[in-house]
Amino acid sequence: MTAVLPDQRHFAAFHEAGHAVLGYFTYPRARIREVFIAGGPPLSGSPLPDPNGEWRGRAEFSFDVPRNGDPLLAFADMMQTVAGEMAERNAGGCPSGTELQNDQAEFADQTQAAVGSLYLPPSLANYRASSQTLEDAARHLAVQVLIAYPRAVQAIVDALLGAPYRRWRVLSPGYGTGYCHRITGRVAMDLMRSYS
Repeated sequence: MTAVLPDQRHFAAFHEAGHAVLGYFTYPRARIREVFIAGGPPLSGSPLPDPNGEWRGRAEFSFDVPRNGDPLLAFADMMQTVAGEMAERNAGGCPSGTELQNDQAEFADQTQAAVGSLYLPPSLANYRASSQTLEDAARHLAVQVLIAYPRAVQAIVDALLGAPYRRWRVLSPGYGTGYCHRITGRVAMDLMRSYS
């Protein structure tokens, strides 16, 4: 029997599952709206993408509460952003340059927002030191959540890869309609409740 090696499509599924799992456990009063992955340019319309080509996706959330200025939500955003990279690396993948750049830019913005929303005592008033402390803490806690819930990550991955690769209307802002593997928020939330 020949072992099936994971391809970029599998790694993208782990990446988005990491975002979904972390968001579920760290965002109070939030719902997963959808999780999807698409081959080639985002939702390019390619019905048969290369499984080892570039894959991207999104785990989209909706919030029942205002998000302005809450330092805990800013920190949760940091954890959720690095979770995709961490889950993909745990599965043996190496995040694509584009995906990694997007997550790192988002992470830097979130770090700045989190530092700006916190009262920092004089010992942490240096922005560089405080932002590094927050980044390290976010990465550490993200890994701990992913280690605590590996079956939840795998369940999202299995559901994504088991979903048909077909034309969908994606709910995430700016994406529209295109070919992708997609699971609804209801499916994702039911899976998360099963493993929490």
